[in-house]
Formats: sequence, structure tokens, C-alpha cells
Amino acid sequence: MRPDEIKNRNIFDAHCHLDFCLGSKEGLSFIKDISDNLEGAYSFTCTPSDYLVAKAAFEPFSNICVGLGLHPWYVPEDKKELIECLEMFKDGYRTYKPLHIGEVGLDFSAKHISNAQNQIYAFEAICKTIDKKADVLSIHAVLSVEEILAILKKFDLPGNVPCVFHRFGGSPQQLREAFAAGCYVSWGS
Repeated sequence: MRPDEIKNRNIFDAHCHLDFCLGSKEGLSFIKDISDNLEGAYSFTCTPSDYLVAKAAFEPFSNICVGLGLHPWYVPEDKKELIECLEMFKDGYRTYKPLHIGEVGLDFSAKHISNAQNQIYAFEAICKTIDKKADVLSIHAVLSVEEILAILKKFDLPGNVPCVFHRFGGSPQQLREAFAAGCYVSWGS
């Protein structure tokens, strides 16, 4: 169903990547439909450079909130590139003071486990950078709920920042631990 078929100002999309729609006439039409027909949307980005593009592109849409992100799939494997990427994240955070952070997190699936150490380094740096000042932290967690919870607690984020596990796929026990820590979860595909 397209947003223009919904026409419900009580619906807010809590996690999308509208920047993926930029660059095509159909994509721009879809973005306008979201803005015109829904209460709004959190549009999270995958890299700090994506954030800069999306922030500029969505400026006319006051109900689309752009999140500064570094998705674990996009964490550089090269250490020098990783440091540069994190500096870009920190610069974006200091310059624009975004209240919406995401998509960030860890992905320890077979396809991404080889970069686990850089992902952990990046996620810790991001948690340290936001320093309990975000309105929402959207978290990608694949086979990594326990590690993410430990990092969130290390930086005292649960209870101070709404930490949302996007498309939660952990065990029932991990779900209880996430709730006990003060985190939120979303499900869906």
C-alpha cells in the first residue's frame, strides 16, 4: 500500500531509509507521499556522508526526521578509512546536533563477522559521541544483542536515550534483558 492510499496523519514510520529513494522521479514522488499523508518518518542513513545528502534533500519536509548513521554493513574494514568515517560522524554530530541516530549497531552474521572488531570499535565510538543527547537511537543487531546491551550500558544510554532494537531477532531471554535494560524493540520486515 502506498502512503497516498493511507491518508492517516496518526501513522509515523519509525524506521525507513528514504534516502534510498533519492535520484528517481518515482522515489521523489514516494517521499512526497510519505510527507503529505503520514504524521512523519524517521529516515535513517547508513553512512555519515549519506546523512549529509539526506539532510539537505529532506530539508523541505519538516516531518521527515533524518538520522545520522553508520550501519554495521558499511563500517570500513581498513582502519584508516574507519577512523576517517568516525571523524565524519563526529563532525556531523557536532555540526548539526542531530537528535536521531541510526542506523547503527553490530552484525555478527556469517557475511559480516569478519569485520566484528571494527564494528564494535565504531559502535562504541558512536555511543561515546552521542553522550545521552539523542531522541532516538535505532540499532541494527544481528547475532549481537548481548554485545550491544553491554556497550549501551557501558555508556549509560538505556533510560537516558530511547534505544530501539530495529527488527529485533534475539532470543526470548535477550528480549527480557533488553526490556530490563530500558530498551525498546520493533519487529517487521
